[in-house]
Amino acid sequence: MATRRTILTAAAEVIIERGYGGAPISQITARAGVAAWAVYFHFRSKEDLAHGCRPAPRSVPMVL
Repeated sequence: MATRRTILTAAAEVIIERGYGGAPISQITARAGVAAWAVYFHFRSKEDLAHGCRPAPRSVPMVL
């Protein structure tokens, strides 16, 4: 789980700095200090990785 979090953190940083299109997997792996296979072990694609960086939606209680 620690590797997955490291990858997500690095991906979020690179995407924030460079935008999605300017954030190659090679730069994300360099920032995270992992090999490319580790990214693809945890995520199916760059798109899947980017979705993992997004915060979970907050549930809003319904008020009747």
